[in-house]
Amino acid sequence: RMASRQVLVRHLHAVESLGCATVICTDKTGTLTAGIMKVREVWPADNLTILKSAASCCDAELNTDGTGIGDPTELAILTAARELGMERQVIENTFPRKTVIPFDSILMFMAIEREDGIWYVKGALEALTLRCDNMPKDIQTAAADMALKGLRVLAVATGSGSAPEHLTMLGLIGMADPPRPEAIAAVAAARQAGVRVVMI
Repeated sequence: RMASRQVLVRHLHAVESLGCATVICTDKTGTLTAGIMKVREVWPADNLTILKSAASCCDAELNTDGTGIGDPTELAILTAARELGMERQVIENTFPRKTVIPFDSILMFMAIEREDGIWYVKGALEALTLRCDNMPKDIQTAAADMALKGLRVLAVATGSGSAPEHLTMLGLIGMADPPRPEAIAAVAAARQAGVRVVMI
């Protein structure tokens, strides 16, 4: 009967214990979600400047068919930039890279200096706040609002000089990985059965 419902069981006692389950722990990306990050919001609403600056600080490669190689966050930025007529390859050809500071989990940002003499920086808001001389009014509130919507928040800044310091904060990009339709139904069914679902 289980096989007819496309259930493959290696150890029967594992299935029997499911009847006692009260909590299901799951990961998010690719399990509950489609595994495709997408830009949902830009703050303030100056999409062109913020997305162009963010696209100038990416390593991912976006193909003409919309697929790509690299970090899903960067692919989402490049896709949104493409929708506004900006291509990373054009940026690379027009203003080649001079210096690259790869993303680091301690620094929490990535920075690229280009031939135009500008540093393009993207990363965690708290990390860039320490490196910016100006902070737009209400940026913390905007970041909190994006986070409450379940968006991943990325700050974007630019500056000039010998290092990515004394930057100008441009704004925020809010991204989300859309949930799988079948995951929504599965979580709803689990809750209805009294099983708590925890995303790890």
